[in-house]
Amino acid sequence: KQWYQRRVRGTVNNTNLLSNGDFYKNKERVFEGTTEVNSAASFIYATLRIRNASFDAFGSVRCHIQYTSIAGDVKSPSATLRVVGFRFEPAWRHIVSAVPDNDVIFECEYRTGHWPTSGETLELLDSNYQTVLTNSQSFYDEWNGKRANFTVTAVNDDTFFCRYNTTPDISVVSGRMELEVFTSTEVTLRPSPEVWMVGPTTPVTCQYPYISGFTRVNWMKPDNMSLRVRVRPNDGRYGRSVLTLNSPNLSYDGNNVTCTVIYPDDTVTRYRGHPVRFFGGQVASSNATVRIARIAGVGIIGNSTNLLVEYHARVICTVLNGVRPNWFKVTWSDGSMSEINSTSQDVSGDQFMYDGYYKVERANVATKGGIMTCSAGLSSSEGEEVIVKRQTRFTSYYNCYTQAQIGVYGKDHGVTISYSRDPYSMEVEASVSCPSDTDDAHYTILETNTYKRTAKCSKETGRYEPRKLATCAKITSYKVVEDYQTFPMPDSSTTVCAPTSTGALSKDSVEEYLRADKPSVCGPRLIVPCLKNGKCSLLKNETGCEWDENTRKVKIFYKIEFETPVWSVTERRTGEVPPSAVLRFWDCDKPALVKSQALSKIALFTPDKRTDEAETSEPGYTAFVWVAAAIVGGLIATATIMLTIRYRIRQQQRQGSDMSFTVVNTVFKNAVTEQ
Repeated sequence: KQWYQRRVRGTVNNTNLLSNGDFYKNKERVFEGTTEVNSAASFIYATLRIRNASFDAFGSVRCHIQYTSIAGDVKSPSATLRVVGFRFEPAWRHIVSAVPDNDVIFECEYRTGHWPTSGETLELLDSNYQTVLTNSQSFYDEWNGKRANFTVTAVNDDTFFCRYNTTPDISVVSGRMELEVFTSTEVTLRPSPEVWMVGPTTPVTCQYPYISGFTRVNWMKPDNMSLRVRVRPNDGRYGRSVLTLNSPNLSYDGNNVTCTVIYPDDTVTRYRGHPVRFFGGQVASSNATVRIARIAGVGIIGNSTNLLVEYHARVICTVLNGVRPNWFKVTWSDGSMSEINSTSQDVSGDQFMYDGYYKVERANVATKGGIMTCSAGLSSSEGEEVIVKRQTRFTSYYNCYTQAQIGVYGKDHGVTISYSRDPYSMEVEASVSCPSDTDDAHYTILETNTYKRTAKCSKETGRYEPRKLATCAKITSYKVVEDYQTFPMPDSSTTVCAPTSTGALSKDSVEEYLRADKPSVCGPRLIVPCLKNGKCSLLKNETGCEWDENTRKVKIFYKIEFETPVWSVTERRTGEVPPSAVLRFWDCDKPALVKSQALSKIALFTPDKRTDEAETSEPGYTAFVWVAAAIVGGLIATATIMLTIRYRIRQQQRQGSDMSFTVVNTVFKNAVTEQ
């Protein structure tokens, strides 16, 4: 103590401690130290306190005191420093197995600082401090310790401990040792569980816990799938392998891809910042299903064969994709449809639907239909927009209800046209019906080879066949009939009913005889059948005579009215002058003339025209038929009259008369048929 100038230092295995008492080896701290120097009486006391020592602290420890007046150090004798406890703590705390069911080895080594004695054991404890395995076999080395290896099958992540037991009832428990089991949940595919292929290429990334650069990744895929693989740099914690799917094909859809990570065995490395002892193996990811992004369906809801002009159609377009499309669009090749409104909605997690309503603007059936295209914009994994399309053919048809018109051929007498539609063929049938019969007119449908009572319009043509319907013939009842005969004068001096006529041939005299209620010789009452049988009455004011100075002919006429209207031509003719009769207007007051005188008078007034010709008040398309009938009827009537005249001439000749007369012309008036 007499030398006050001094310096105290310590060494471990001849290596100096730091001034604060810490000791480092290879830049790693072996223990934490605290030094303290005290003096009492004539002695100096230097104290080194050690804590948190590792097993590298084993060795000889000395105390060195250097005096300023004495060259060199004064060294204490060496002391042996021994560390008692579990050898590899914390250096081997993490023991990691790659896959389940692998065997992993836990190594427990306890340093006692003395030669082991009987009764000392090592145990492996689980996380609940329950004994899993016990090993009483002693392994000795120069460190005076006990060591044992415990083999455990890896199932799940767990925590284990080592325990040293000795007598009497002394035990020491080590720090924790963690077992981490890699499973498919740690080896993941991204995207997953579905890989949507949008665009020409789609990457799939396999991410796995990174252990060392010796790790390999194998990909499992269908044989028909085109791909390429590249490895991305790891980020220190995870490794990544990228699979690129090329040339999307619908045959890929529904197939699976899987990555398998192959870790080498017994790798000693660091994982997540901790030293580990790694037991290798293979870890497979879960499957990722390849899906082809596409328009899965496009169509027209309902009966697409009945797209009639002005109808509304609902269009559905369904897209399969992992995310909602950016947009939808429906186009029509010929512009025959126009959009009314549309919406898009999510049907399920990967199904998106476009729902639109369109109006049929025009028919395209004549051009064999058109093409409807549904398009959608999808975002690819590369950030680019990819357009997917799907087409379908459609046909729009004519709407016979709104586009086709039909009428009747000929005069319309108030016909009714009704329509009926076949809900399956969408064919429209038009049918004509006539007005109800009245007291003055009857109606009937006049069908021909061309025009019928019904016509059909098909959606393929948009027009009716035949183009027009048959019309209704209007048959007018005969209530009034008028008839006449004309007579040429035999000489230039004779006139009848003329202003200059006198006597029995004056207008007043002739009309008086024609209108007489009970005539004996002249007038229509004696020759017109319906007047004779009382079924009609004579209209006196419309019965009389007219003189034509230019032709020097007199017209004797009358008009009758049936008590009950008649409908047939035959009934009508009962109100006409019979073909063989003459409307006599002369010698009306001399019925007792001898036949020769009467014949001579008749020869003077021979009618040159008979009214047996059909009169049609309104001509129609069957005029030719009626005219032909009139001609044939006229020929028959003419033949009948000629035969009658010949018979009378022969009869007169037999009675001694040499006079003859001729009938110049006969004209028939038939029933009036309106068409």
